[in-house]
Amino acid sequence: MRYLLKNSDYEDIFKHIEEDSDMSQEVISEDIAFSFAKALIDNTLINSRSKVIVFAGNSFRGLIGADISRILSYKGIGALVCICISEDCSDNVSAEHTGHTDSGDWKHVDSTVIMKHVKSAESFGCTIYKGIPDEIENMDFDIAIDALSGFSTSSGGDAIYDCSKFSGGDAFSENASAVINKMKCKKISLFIPYGVDPDSAEVSNRSVCADMTISTNIGRNALFMYPGCTNCGKIVFSGTCLDNKKSRDIENKITVLESSSDVTMPSRDPSGNKGTFGKLLIIAGHRNVCGAAILSCRSAYRSGCGMVKLLTTESNRVIVQESVPEVILDTYQDDEEIMSCAAHTDVDVNADVDINADEADTIFISLENDISWADRILIGPGLGTGKTAVQLVRAISEISDKPIVFDADALNIISADDHIRKNITENSNDHITITPHMGELSRLLGGTTVENIKKDWISNVRGLSDELGVTVISKDARTLIISSGSDEFYLNVRGDSGLATAGSGDVLAGIVAALSSKKVEPWMSAAKAVLFHAEAGERASAKRGETAVIAGDIIEELQEIS
Repeated sequence: MRYLLKNSDYEDIFKHIEEDSDMSQEVISEDIAFSFAKALIDNTLINSRSKVIVFAGNSFRGLIGADISRILSYKGIGALVCICISEDCSDNVSAEHTGHTDSGDWKHVDSTVIMKHVKSAESFGCTIYKGIPDEIENMDFDIAIDALSGFSTSSGGDAIYDCSKFSGGDAFSENASAVINKMKCKKISLFIPYGVDPDSAEVSNRSVCADMTISTNIGRNALFMYPGCTNCGKIVFSGTCLDNKKSRDIENKITVLESSSDVTMPSRDPSGNKGTFGKLLIIAGHRNVCGAAILSCRSAYRSGCGMVKLLTTESNRVIVQESVPEVILDTYQDDEEIMSCAAHTDVDVNADVDINADEADTIFISLENDISWADRILIGPGLGTGKTAVQLVRAISEISDKPIVFDADALNIISADDHIRKNITENSNDHITITPHMGELSRLLGGTTVENIKKDWISNVRGLSDELGVTVISKDARTLIISSGSDEFYLNVRGDSGLATAGSGDVLAGIVAALSSKKVEPWMSAAKAVLFHAEAGERASAKRGETAVIAGDIIEELQEIS
């Protein structure tokens, strides 16, 4: 598996290497530069005829850029290697070498250190430019390497890797990024493109749009998260001294899910029966919205669930029985059906709908029996948000001994009902999973805008997970999975735009519920379900094209879980 770390985690890794391994910044830079240069060569990006220009900022990345230039030159790879260095940096070349800046912040590299390495590259045949030459538009290059300084952080100074709040920044890097984007050659960024925030994946209008980004094996959030990943191009990972035990032991790192084989589930019992493989109760669908219930039932069966019982409104009976004959069906009258009956009595049909005692008894005696039968529950797809739906969600929120998945309308009910929210928080059921898309997540977070959620997506989802004591599957172009109390986050990077179709979320909900079990950690079944869903979507897109996929196609492409 691959892991992603925050900028602050990289600081810890560097301190560990410098202090415990007694490696200086210059030695670390050399190690990374050799690895990245090898990646360029191994990927046949550079050969003996290549003309390469490196834009080196006054930062640690600039130091690595200078070292890569020298390595390429003495290996005879680049026919022409040029380094553009900021004038502020080159003016200090005669200053006394101090190693670190006066601030004592190890993140910064003194300009004299960079210039020492630039001069070394020059001695091996590299051409050095002080600033960006006016004639660059008329110069012909095959490769432009972005080793520019990051924007200024809130505490001032340049971070090692583009740790940006998109304020400040040096004029050289800003001008160089504009030049790089105009060049017609292949553009390669080191670690992360200039102008992309590595943690939040926000993109500045000054960002470099790379064709390729070379990263250490321990990567950054923005390599895979939108919108930053769109500026990264193809990602090439290369092992360096940063990929050590310290980096693997850091808490709160993100595990990248790239294949269903990344998550191992218990094997299927060859001597089992339909009851062995799960008895799932799905509470879904209301009048004229039975498709969500049908899709959830079908995907649950396709995901290996042995038995599925659907509790839905009476109006859905015929179409459900015709569409999914395998489903065990139980029904109730929803608010509209109750109102329709009231229209034939002396009841005021314009008044708020109330469930009388007899109707409530009928619904909840049935519900009690269904809950007793099931060993896992899914509630919400197409459920509606009427009074009956609210009472159903409230009843399920009080269950503490079964895995439960709250999806779709159930989430909207939870966000508006403090009593239900309190039930979920206090019932000590650590096998509850919620599956919000960004709109539902916004409501669950009290109306926090989607824009603000995305600025700190991980922290927002982590906060909700810990508050409710649940596993959150946060759905967007990428899918983030976080379990309450866990120090591990999971990011699914599979799937394509074919999954962005009506009913796709209902399919996923059925898969998540089918895989849930008290015997399996909720993050594990959630991660497996998300990957299973994404890979099925990719297969559907491959057959029909991303624009032509419908939710039923995804179900048809579900394959045996490995």
